[in-house]
Amino acid sequence: MTKKAKTFSFILAFILFLCALTVSTLWLNGYIKKQLYTESVSQMIKSADQWAEKVQSDLDNNWQLLERLNEFQDEEKEVDAQYICSTLKKMGILLGPASRPLNFVAIDENGFYYDKDAKQGILPFANRLSDERQNFIISDYYTNDNVMVFAQKVNNRVSVKGVNITHIGLLLPLSEMSYCFDTRAFSNNNTIFITNDKGLCLYTRNSAKELEIPGSNVFTYFKTLEFPHDKSFDKCLNSVKKQEIYSTDVVAQGNRYFLSMTQLDGYDWELMLLVPASLVATNARLMVSSLLRTFFFIFASIIVLLVIVGFLITRFKKNQIVLDAKLENEKKLLVLNKSLEDASKAKSAFLSNMSHDIRTPMNAIVGLVNLLQHDLDDRDKSEIYIGKLQTASTYMLSLINDVLDMSRIESDEVTLNEEHLSISEQIGQFDSIIRAQANEKEQIFKITVHNIVHENVIGDSLRLRQVYINILSNAVKYTHRGGEIKVDLAEIPSGEPGYATFRITVTDNGKGMSPEYVKRIFEPFTRENDSKTNEIQGTGLGMAITKRIVDMMGGTIEIQSEIGKGSTFIVTTTFPIDDSIELDVNINSLLLISDESMLSENVTSAFKETDVDVEVVSSIEEASELLKNKTMDVILLANSVFNPNLTEFAETLKSSSANSKMLFCVDYASAESVQQIINRSKVDGFLARPFLLSNFVRVLEKEKGAKHATFEDQNILKGKRFLCAEDNKLNAEILTALLDVEGATCTIYENGKKIVEAFKDVKEGDYDAILMDVQMPVMNGLDATKAIRCSENPLGKDFIIIAMTANAFTEDVEACLKAGMDAHVSKPLDIGYLKKVLSQKWGGGDRS
Repeated sequence: MTKKAKTFSFILAFILFLCALTVSTLWLNGYIKKQLYTESVSQMIKSADQWAEKVQSDLDNNWQLLERLNEFQDEEKEVDAQYICSTLKKMGILLGPASRPLNFVAIDENGFYYDKDAKQGILPFANRLSDERQNFIISDYYTNDNVMVFAQKVNNRVSVKGVNITHIGLLLPLSEMSYCFDTRAFSNNNTIFITNDKGLCLYTRNSAKELEIPGSNVFTYFKTLEFPHDKSFDKCLNSVKKQEIYSTDVVAQGNRYFLSMTQLDGYDWELMLLVPASLVATNARLMVSSLLRTFFFIFASIIVLLVIVGFLITRFKKNQIVLDAKLENEKKLLVLNKSLEDASKAKSAFLSNMSHDIRTPMNAIVGLVNLLQHDLDDRDKSEIYIGKLQTASTYMLSLINDVLDMSRIESDEVTLNEEHLSISEQIGQFDSIIRAQANEKEQIFKITVHNIVHENVIGDSLRLRQVYINILSNAVKYTHRGGEIKVDLAEIPSGEPGYATFRITVTDNGKGMSPEYVKRIFEPFTRENDSKTNEIQGTGLGMAITKRIVDMMGGTIEIQSEIGKGSTFIVTTTFPIDDSIELDVNINSLLLISDESMLSENVTSAFKETDVDVEVVSSIEEASELLKNKTMDVILLANSVFNPNLTEFAETLKSSSANSKMLFCVDYASAESVQQIINRSKVDGFLARPFLLSNFVRVLEKEKGAKHATFEDQNILKGKRFLCAEDNKLNAEILTALLDVEGATCTIYENGKKIVEAFKDVKEGDYDAILMDVQMPVMNGLDATKAIRCSENPLGKDFIIIAMTANAFTEDVEACLKAGMDAHVSKPLDIGYLKKVLSQKWGGGDRS
């Protein structure tokens, strides 16, 4: 092919490509317009329907007022005009608002009326009255203003000078009925008309200043306008007559609007809602606008790219490049392409394998929901399942946060929170998630602890839990079905007063890792390239994030692994001891019956910093002999829950310890799985291993029937009243329901400005705290908090304000505290955590 022929072919292909893009663009534009029109009509119909329901409800209230007036005389009676007028006045004050008494009238059989102001005369509409309810609009007989009349026949026979009162009526000036007819749809940027069936305008509120309707007939005006989709206004009228809500677009004064019409049930009226097209389906329009910009950017980029390619090809043909330079450039391009390809593959692998990390808590959630469905009648099991569901869902939320926060972790922007951290809660939380995974693969999952003296420390509980679960989920994932995973948590000497050091060792007998991969395991997006592991899903981020978090905590992580024999991960971290948490054991003595040295050591260590007298024996016989001479408050019977002689053991110990308070079984099992055994035996309860002091106190208090001393179980919210700022209606409903369950009430405001205005009139005792969203229209939560702190209301300086927002990064928390808020609670709302925060604030703590 000649050079000229190649050039012609290239130009022809370019022209055909442009034609194809143009046709595609025209089709896409038409399709988008059609979808936008459909969405706009649907939104208008919904808004008109809601407006019609509101108008109908408000008008029906007036009939109810008239019905109450209808009972003012309960028997036949001859009265005078003064009695009638005073009764109407009294009822008008009683049933009307304080600022404007209602104007009731009584009408006799001759059309003569009486009203609240003792005025009497002939009514112009008397000839329109009948036995049925009637509603119509007249010109006021005092002021000549338009007045809406609600009239109905009276139930009882009341007469004045022998002339019967036959009807009663309620007269409402249209100028005072905006509360009834107006709608806030589209932020009040709408025009409304209420007409009779002939189009005569009865009421209007026109926000479209460019619309000037000549005359008083709205239908006549609209028949002159352009209807792009329906061609004429008559189609709207025909649809409305069929009791339908109808909507279409209309062009008036060169501007495009959307019109919705509906007929009010029981009234001879038409409701018309007119909204500028730019305000309808705004979210859809913004999304389409963004898509179109993206499309045209790609379109333009392709054209520019083609031009550049053509230019480069032409230039390449015209300018001969030295062979050595050309080869060098090709090598550089190959290296660049390889690096780009590797980066692309890594990112693609990350996105395609993300489902695994999300399934980790989801499997626990689904499994627990299935168990909950089968055990709804067992309250004890249901409470346990619900607690684990909350734990799994909380971890899933933290996982999502980690994915969003990945780039921040890589750029060293993440900081650790300093908060109360419970070692017992850490174990319970990762146990509920990992045990569900291990059970699915029929694996043995065992947790042991050593010398845990300080259960409560200061640290970032979320990040520490993330470290533990990342390591444990990998152990389950890379261990074969029926394999074994062991977790050993020990407190070791810290070497620094006021600090506690913990070492967790995770050992599995799974696939193991090669020495080469162990060196690269902490690099992002890396996985073992092995036929046995390639089939296992994973993001390749877990261990990189784990290493970064452990480093930030000042800890260490070690790995020992051998292919085919399994892996061992050892994580060591040190935290300040939290002296503010004190466990009230409420016993003086305890007897442990166990021949296990490890359990004996753990129980003794747990009570090391208490005044409890701990005795350890190895058999039932030794325990019986000891109890003859010594009274023990609590007896712990180890490794006997599955023993067929458990009931016999319990009876023996009970008979030997008449003054002992409680007898508990201690074993490796979940409470729900052995609940029936415990119920059948003579023991008082069950304590799952590993043994931790906080778990012991919790079970002991539960069996005593007392409330927990911790904030989670105290109903501190009961009777409390909250001011709340929340612009999302669904979130507002959920918040109201959650507080209602706790016996609390709240008043919701849809933006920061409104809650600031409301706070001006708050008096001491009106409310207990403010729950403040951050991202809101008109005024955000940060500015609203500053305004309240500086308000003229003296309560604003120290009033408790809690941030309640989905912005959960460290800098978001700092911004809330800097604005003057007392604390930060992230969404989704954890009502238990809210109780903890408020418990601290109501306990007298200063704002921090």
